Amino acid sequence: MTKSETAHTFLNPRLEDLPHPTLLNGMREAAERAARAIHKGERIGILGDYDVDGISSAALCVWFFRAINEPIETYIPDRERDGYGMNRTAVDALHARGVGLLLTADCGTTNIEEIRHARSLGMDVVVLDHHEVGAEAPPAFALLNPKKPDSGYPDQGLCSTALTFLFLSALRQCLKEDGRFGSSAPPNLRQHLDLVALATVADVVPLRGANRILVHHGLSVMAGTSKPGLRALMGKARVDPANLRAHALAFYLAPRINAAGRLGDAGRALRLLTALDPEEADSLAGELDRENQRRQAIEEDHIAGAMAQVAEDSAGLVLASEDWHPGVIGIVAARVVERFHRPAVLIAVRDGVGKASVRSVPGLDIVRVLAACGSHLVKFGGHKQAAGLTVASTQIPAFRSAFDAEVRAALEHVEPGPFWLDERLPLEEISGEKVDEIERLEPFGEGNPRPVFFAPDVEIRLSRTLRSRMLLLSLRRGARTMEGTMRAIEEAPPEFPRRADVAFTLEKRVWRGESTLGLRVRQWRAYEAEA
Repeated sequence: MTKSETAHTFLNPRLEDLPHPTLLNGMREAAERAARAIHKGERIGILGDYDVDGISSAALCVWFFRAINEPIETYIPDRERDGYGMNRTAVDALHARGVGLLLTADCGTTNIEEIRHARSLGMDVVVLDHHEVGAEAPPAFALLNPKKPDSGYPDQGLCSTALTFLFLSALRQCLKEDGRFGSSAPPNLRQHLDLVALATVADVVPLRGANRILVHHGLSVMAGTSKPGLRALMGKARVDPANLRAHALAFYLAPRINAAGRLGDAGRALRLLTALDPEEADSLAGELDRENQRRQAIEEDHIAGAMAQVAEDSAGLVLASEDWHPGVIGIVAARVVERFHRPAVLIAVRDGVGKASVRSVPGLDIVRVLAACGSHLVKFGGHKQAAGLTVASTQIPAFRSAFDAEVRAALEHVEPGPFWLDERLPLEEISGEKVDEIERLEPFGEGNPRPVFFAPDVEIRLSRTLRSRMLLLSLRRGARTMEGTMRAIEEAPPEFPRRADVAFTLEKRVWRGESTLGLRVRQWRAYEAEA
């Protein structure tokens, strides 16, 4: 493919360009097994996870099986009671409901014993997961994971909801070949790309290849979605469907869905995403919106406590407290990394056991680091940039030392720095045409970040502080004045120099039909006159 063709494909993503589902090793067999279960009247269950990806995957299954008039059992774990990933309690509960074929969404790859337990109960297990694959494969009927060495699928970065979309596409084809739909049209899976886009953006997987295609079309579907739950959620989050961007999914919709499981019953989020009644959807969306506000207040308290523990000479940060809520520490870990540009482990300790969220820095595979510290941990798992772990409280000091040493060694070969500067763009040269060019590169996210520009010699003034430590700024150079926003990492707003160099991203803001240009300031430094 020429550079011109590659650019055209990137700027014009087509669903026809998605790699075929059956390229994924085990997909055809898994789809045929599910088709047999449907024909025999065997009950199918799905075990999700309590984050956006696991919940969206379960919701996608509910919508599909509802469309073909087949019952499905669902189980969304409780963060505190069940813990992370697949567990025996969930397996036993689904078995008690008569499930013979169990689908796991966003978990299962490393759950060797739990899948053996399911098999001992007579259940076949199909794993729909994208977590790192260990040395031992689970004894599942099929492991559908693009990160398997022999997966055969050209895109390794799919989230579990995207895998579920591919699985249901293959299942639909099997049912069609068997004459299930007769002269009727098979279920329209494209209308559920809104859930795929939501999960893909929320799970911070690379927005390239198949993911870019899925999110591009998923945003279009979400803008006109008929799902009462998504419409109600956008209303509570004040997201305008007519101007929907990946940013809104990541920062306004996903946190509200995650709040359900962080502070209570994650099943509420599943009920919201599968709701048929607009009144029920509005009530659930309001409940999650309030939970998100409560989560934000707890988060602010935890951030202050975490910042106070940071040791300046540590390469990797391991912070722990008995006062922290396990449902919020992942967000706090991300804020710590944002502030110090070092990998961070935030541990919430309860009754002698610590449950932690881990966030990494670009270029550092955090799962490899945790594997090297494995002798101090009860269990761990996750992605290269984010993970979770369990550790006995007595092992935290030893783990802290081991983690710091492993990170220090690993970072010797990693280029430091929070982000790239893509282009010099003085304030007076910013135009609507420039923003339109940038918007063509949407959707932005992991693997396709919004371009970061550099403007020299800018006067910055703080206009006021908005909620959640967002600062409203006035930026001026010569006769050009623009409005900008910036997240304040510290509790008190920073003291800006009279003249500063500014790193920023450009964005188009739409309010009540009016479009304006705005800057999101990423970093600043005192202006240094050029030689």
